[in-house]
Amino acid sequence: MNETILGDLYNYYKANKHIGKDYVEKVVNLSVDYYNLGNYVKKVAFMEENPANKNSLAGYAYTDKCIILFTGKLAEMVLEREDYIPNNQLLLCKNIRITQSILHEVEHAKQAKRMEEMKDDLSEILKVTGTSKSQEIIKERLKSLGLGASTIKVILNDKLKTCDTYYNYAPHERLAEINSNEKVLELINPIKNIIPEIYDRITFGFTSNRVRGYKYNNGLISPTIFYLKKQNEEALLNKFEWYDDNPKKALEKSKNIYSLEQRIRLGLPISEAEYNLEEKKNQKVLSRLRNQ
Repeated sequence: MNETILGDLYNYYKANKHIGKDYVEKVVNLSVDYYNLGNYVKKVAFMEENPANKNSLAGYAYTDKCIILFTGKLAEMVLEREDYIPNNQLLLCKNIRITQSILHEVEHAKQAKRMEEMKDDLSEILKVTGTSKSQEIIKERLKSLGLGASTIKVILNDKLKTCDTYYNYAPHERLAEINSNEKVLELINPIKNIIPEIYDRITFGFTSNRVRGYKYNNGLISPTIFYLKKQNEEALLNKFEWYDDNPKKALEKSKNIYSLEQRIRLGLPISEAEYNLEEKKNQKVLSRLRNQ
């Protein structure tokens, strides 16, 4: 899969062309086969724009089992500049960024699969986040509580609004961004010495997204705890062994169960020292970019 995608990216670069619909479909199909997502992605669709968010480049709809690319936003990206990227590599950089956006939506399909096939902390967190798949799960839960259709609709709409408002803290979006950035780094690793500016640009996206959501009002928080409270899911939080309403106790409990890497990916508490260490990594990559 990696060699095929990298080969196609190189061919588009040599031909001085932006990636097209055939490439998007190919990346999705390769991913579906690689991750065994046949029950979660049935088609690829192309729309002018996302009516709910005009800044969206791509999306995943669990109900339709579809990954969507928004061509209007794609056209905008073609015209955008990229800081620190040489002009002769700009087209390749944009094609890689679009690839990462497609892989981000593949991550949401993988999350839907995890919700159905696994029962662990990540799966349980995902089930209440407001994603396309979790909306279905939440709806069934609310029905079992005897709530009527109109009330359920209001609750689900509120969860979607909360997801939009607190997007940077949302566990499913943080994880999809971290994993898709990491996958792109894996894809382009064989040519990283040829395109150091692009590789560092993607690396900066990876390192900065790892600590995305950990700061709020100048204080250090757990983005997942913060987000689930905003989603009115305190009852679920109390079921987790790592949770405590006291932040210091929640940190200690989390550290006893999960490594730093696992906590960052789950959005669980990390210490100030751990956060500062991650920030140093960000600044190191950013400094390298500025000096290239």
